[in-house]
Amino acid sequence: MRRDYAENVGIDPNRLREASRLIRRAISKKAFPGAVFLVARRGAIVAYEAHGEAVSVPPEISRPMKLDTVFDLGSITKPVATATSLMILLERGKVRLNDPVSRYLPEYVEERKDEITLYNLLTHTSGLPAWKPLYKKCKSRWDFLKELCRMKLDYPPGSKVVYSCLGFI
Repeated sequence: MRRDYAENVGIDPNRLREASRLIRRAISKKAFPGAVFLVARRGAIVAYEAHGEAVSVPPEISRPMKLDTVFDLGSITKPVATATSLMILLERGKVRLNDPVSRYLPEYVEERKDEITLYNLLTHTSGLPAWKPLYKKCKSRWDFLKELCRMKLDYPPGSKVVYSCLGFI
């Protein structure tokens, strides 16, 4: 992409400066360690900046954010891939959000799991633990499903929000 001035593509340069300032301010308040900020319009890059640190903890391996810093986007697959795929199935009438998970996994009924709905999984209200190191003992998808079916819930489904990777795997 070519570089250009904000005003040449209909962007107020003062708003770009304000956005950059807000990012730097959030970094200084420890909202996040660093960020790469890129704004493009009509095929032209009008802002491309790196601020803060790419790695900040532990301090001895701290390094500054760069324009080409590679980010670990681990949990981004939950909203981008899993939730989007489920919404496509919903639009096609293949699933309903209030369907119990046991409709698709009949063995998923122990420990009140028959109460868990697809909506509960999507909204992290299933009662499943936040995380368990199942990768250490599960050698296959089926091993994982068996462990998940046996797992005790930490709280009743729908009663509170606890971020859980297990409901998305």
